[in-house]
Amino acid sequence: MNKKIIVIDDDESILKDYQMILTPEKGISELEEKAAALEAELFGEAPEKEGFGNEYYELITASQGKEGFIRVKDARAADRPFSLAFVDIRMPPGWDGVRTARAIREVDSEIEIVIVTAYSDRDRSEIVDKVGVPERLLYLKKPFDPEEIRQIALCLTRKWNLERKAEKHREYLERLLASVKRLKTLSISSIREVLSAVLSEVLIFVNARKGFIARLDNSGIHVEINSENLPPGELGTLMEK
Repeated sequence: MNKKIIVIDDDESILKDYQMILTPEKGISELEEKAAALEAELFGEAPEKEGFGNEYYELITASQGKEGFIRVKDARAADRPFSLAFVDIRMPPGWDGVRTARAIREVDSEIEIVIVTAYSDRDRSEIVDKVGVPERLLYLKKPFDPEEIRQIALCLTRKWNLERKAEKHREYLERLLASVKRLKTLSISSIREVLSAVLSEVLIFVNARKGFIARLDNSGIHVEINSENLPPGELGTLMEK
């Protein structure tokens, strides 16, 4: 699960607040867990289940907008993208939050963005127009409550992960439907041809080069059909495993 978050803010004390909220000290958490377990043992109450109060994130900070943008760009290029960015709207003397968020959106259209400000000098509709993708954009005013930050982080990182999972499911479904369509167009006259066609489509579906179909009965494993690129030596090795 991707729980990478970047916070872009020019106030060092605010960055420390985010770190305290989103990456609490492990030692404190362990003491809380032991206390909860002891309470359950003494009073017969089950310890609390996982919630947004004890979530942990991989947190990266940046003190200027352009620096944050570069970190997001590099993470995306390395295929280790951030799922969420908290971006302050005023960060003199460099890029402001709107310019930063717009640049981030250009290199990563999937990232969730929260614009954070203590001022009311930028209209929300203006921010949405300039940043784009309003369904992945929130607006938060300072001073913020720690529980509010935890809840936003929990909801948006999980939203990001669920959307990526849904995308993979759609891709798998499209590939499966394409395989079914190809099978329907084949003129098959024997069981062996059916197995060969099925094996071929399965290999395409899972992006594999080699494979075989076998059946298992009381006398052992019997290979029914083998891809032409799988030699006997490799076949024997796979069957041993």
